[in-house]
Amino acid sequence: MQTTDIKRGGARPGAGRKFLPPEARRGPACFSVSPEARRKLQELRKKGVAVNDIIDDYIKVLHLDNEKK
Repeated sequence: MQTTDIKRGGARPGAGRKFLPPEARRGPACFSVSPEARRKLQELRKKGVAVNDIIDDYIKVLHLDNEKK
């Protein structure tokens, strides 16, 4: 005999991913690289390198360099 008193699963208050503020959100970008660069990028990701952070930092450096000219 099954009872309906036992509640399992379902939504729970406070569960789930928290919303990020707009300045902390990230967006996708698409660009093309050579097959060799793509292979190296995949190897770096497998090693745990934060490739997205490196690209963000490099863009900031290039942008600042271009503003100084």
